[in-house]
Amino acid sequence: MILSICILTYNRAQYLNELLLSIIDSAILDTPKVELIILDNGSTDDTKDVLNKFSRTLEIQIITKEQNMLGGQTYLELFSHSKAEWILCPGDDDILVPKALKSAIEVISMLEDHISLAAFEASVVDKSGIRKIGSLIPPSIRERERILAELMYKNIYAFPATFFRRRIIDQNKAPKSIVTFDWWLWISGITDGDVHIENLQIVKYRQHEAQEQNSYLKDMWLWDRVLSFLFLINESTINDWLHQSSRESIVQFVHLLSLQFEQKESLSHSDRLLTVLILIKCLNLHKNTHDLIQPKLVKLGVDPRLIGVLEGTIVTERDFLNALLRLNPSYENQRQDNLEFSNAKKLRIHQEFLAELTAKREIEKASEVSTFEWRVLRCMRRLKRLQWLRSVAFLVFRKH
Repeated sequence: MILSICILTYNRAQYLNELLLSIIDSAILDTPKVELIILDNGSTDDTKDVLNKFSRTLEIQIITKEQNMLGGQTYLELFSHSKAEWILCPGDDDILVPKALKSAIEVISMLEDHISLAAFEASVVDKSGIRKIGSLIPPSIRERERILAELMYKNIYAFPATFFRRRIIDQNKAPKSIVTFDWWLWISGITDGDVHIENLQIVKYRQHEAQEQNSYLKDMWLWDRVLSFLFLINESTINDWLHQSSRESIVQFVHLLSLQFEQKESLSHSDRLLTVLILIKCLNLHKNTHDLIQPKLVKLGVDPRLIGVLEGTIVTERDFLNALLRLNPSYENQRQDNLEFSNAKKLRIHQEFLAELTAKREIEKASEVSTFEWRVLRCMRRLKRLQWLRSVAFLVFRKH
């Protein structure tokens, strides 16, 4: 079997009806190459009636949950029922494009085994599903290091328009994610193999106020992303890829990653944290990348002494200076200017000190001269007094 179309639905009976009609129009279920699996995640509207109606004419594998279960674990349960090589997971509010879907199945059936993701385009439509308001086009890049660098900061593939091999699910541990399951899936797929890009719109991606992602707080997205990433770099696919990659591959990845965060006007706290985490992981696994990674960490605001602690080494002032020089070569000129200014200042202070010392010595000399003159005068006075006494004594003795 080539493809499993897996649908997770919750309280969207009307939209689900449109999605299933588009699948019927494609006639892909008329062949044994494609299967349809739907998980009803505790719906309380008319979803069950819609499923019962279509199951009379279509072969559908239906899984029913009594209560709504959030997060990636629900998707994993849905995918576990797949028997096909490839999986496509459109949203229950999306609409598949029949002719394009048939063409896409022909494309993935001919892909080589090293291709783990097949990314197609999606048109963005309004609530009615008729008016087009935009497009989701996957980037044409195919280099693994560059794709991973891009994925650090944004989701570059449309979940309902990207086919992925079931082996990604079978071979990799998944985080207990709430909202970033697709992000984990792309990273796992890229570290598992290569991506095939096809310029063909296979789905109409519906945007409306009742979308599930609109119900989550912004902080939920940020923290879920951070926790999922910690799982990826410590226990899952990124950790495995970093261990197996060559130094050249890591150097290329770090270079591309730095280009990404340097092009952004400002990094969010979560983006900064993810960047620091992945760079430190690269540094720990590949010690010979120290000279490349340390300046990046310094630029992200990481104290070099902390880097030394993480590496188990002592960072000296010279290491800190070298990191700054690699970060900004013009710093050496600034340092020289500062050094010249400092030397000039030291020279001026030294000259002022010498001048002050000379003046002090002059004063001391003058003081010494004055003291000598006073002693001479005192001696002369004593001599005059002695001469006077001598004269008086001479007169006294002469009378006798």
